[in-house]
Formats: sequence, structure tokens, C-alpha cells
Amino acid sequence: MFSCRNSIIELVNFDNPAIPNSLKNNSLWFSGFALISSASIENIKKDLQNLNLSVSDIIIQYVKNKEGDSIPISKILLVNNLIQNLQIFFIEYLNSFLLKIFEEVSKISKWEIVNFKINEELKERIKNQLIQIGFTSSKDLIFSDMRKIQFSFEKSNSEIPRINSFNIKSEKEIINLVEFFEV
Repeated sequence: MFSCRNSIIELVNFDNPAIPNSLKNNSLWFSGFALISSASIENIKKDLQNLNLSVSDIIIQYVKNKEGDSIPISKILLVNNLIQNLQIFFIEYLNSFLLKIFEEVSKISKWEIVNFKINEELKERIKNQLIQIGFTSSKDLIFSDMRKIQFSFEKSNSEIPRINSFNIKSEKEIINLVEFFEV
């Protein structure tokens, strides 16, 4: 996990069978992004279902402590079928320990997430559902969350939706993490 001033980047390694073999040689694949809310996951789930959005069951994420016991750290709710093969989910931390650490580290971080581009045609259905789950949209169809992280859609030659660019900045530079990890 990498704490930025306005969010957290979590790098994980897992085999996604939905990714075609021709794309599995890429060194990095952004699989999705998480949203955090002051509302409980249970209330978010009810609200999204009332909007006729398909959501997963609530998933509890565990880590092992030094004694080897499984400790629940968060609840996760996936928004299903919004953008194929790109996960959008809500996360609720179950204790303040992890969140407080990230908040402290973010205060001294020199990096901030600026924006990213999704390789997908922006359909009216996707646009409306992104607004329903809490994103704002400008007239030029740039979406943003409450932390002012922006994203837009840009269809390219990829076979399935993926994040084409993911920019973070410091006072001195801007780095596209997709290009950085693919070198």
C-alpha cells in the first residue's frame, strides 16, 4: 500500500482469468478502484439496490496478526457489471487502526493522485450509474470523487477495459504509473 495525500494506492498480485492471455504479459494491470464513504456498507448496499444497481454480498477482508489469528479489517461491497473487468467497490474499515496509520502517512506524503483514464467507451448507462454512486461529472465528462481525483474515458486499442494512464504528482514531477511499471 502506498499512501498519497488524497488516497491510498494498493498494489496486489492475483490471477484474473477474465484477462485474455495476450494481455497477461503486462507487468501491471489496474484492476479497479475503491470508494470510501461515511455511510455504512449496509446502507450503501441498500441505497445502490434501491437504484437498481447490481452489487455483491458484503465481503469481510481479514489479515493475520502476529499470533496468527485472523482479524477482520474491512468490509467491501462490489458494484457489479458497471464496467466489465474493472472493479469499482466501496470499502469500510472495521477499526480505526489501519485508517489512522494511512491518514498520518498521507499528511507527510509528497504524492497526490491526479487522474486516470479508462479504456472504454463512455455509454450513457455507465455515465448515469457513476453519478448515481456518488461521482460528479463536468460538462466535458470528466468524473471526480469527493477527494477531487479525476477520471475520464478514452477508448484505445485494448481488448478489454483497463486503465490507460494513472497520474500521480509531487511538487517536482508528474508520473504516469502505467508507463512507470511497464518499463
